[in-house]
Amino acid sequence: MRSFLMVALLSGFLLVHAAGYAQENIDALKHIHHFSLGVSGGEFADNSWAGVEISSPGIFHNRVCFRLKGNMHWLEQYKARYNHWARFSTLAASVVVYTNINERARWFFDVGPFFIVPQDKISDRKYTCGISGTGGVEVFVLHSEQGNLSYHFGIGAGYAKGYADKLEDKPCYSNGLIFSNGFRFYF
Repeated sequence: MRSFLMVALLSGFLLVHAAGYAQENIDALKHIHHFSLGVSGGEFADNSWAGVEISSPGIFHNRVCFRLKGNMHWLEQYKARYNHWARFSTLAASVVVYTNINERARWFFDVGPFFIVPQDKISDRKYTCGISGTGGVEVFVLHSEQGNLSYHFGIGAGYAKGYADKLEDKPCYSNGLIFSNGFRFYF
């Protein structure tokens, strides 16, 4: 919860900072509708994660794009029981819808399926499918002729029937709230 509060405070600062430059020439933001690469991290249920993503150029008046994400998660229940981490990976494909707040910030909603690939010490299943949705804000913090860098944060939820069936109480590790934040570079 403490990390979520820090993200919220930083995000508020960045939004105020971005609104202060509303009168600037926004030609530097012409790249925000091109391909982007990003890194992000956060929490999914009780499990921390870090990942990478790639997004397509914008379509439908630059309001929609497609995103592919790959994340590595660390299972908190396994750490609590055995005092070392077990991991699972997620691969996701999603549709992202944008709407502008001002010249330097925009809302987004990201929804789509994801696939969980657990380590064999967590589950006997090879993969599990689910669905997730996240809403948030993207703030453009650096601008140049070569591209733009943005900071994003969001909150959402995910659902899948992924159970750590090799642990005694078979905890679910793929249902719950998602907190995310990270950076994207638009080429």
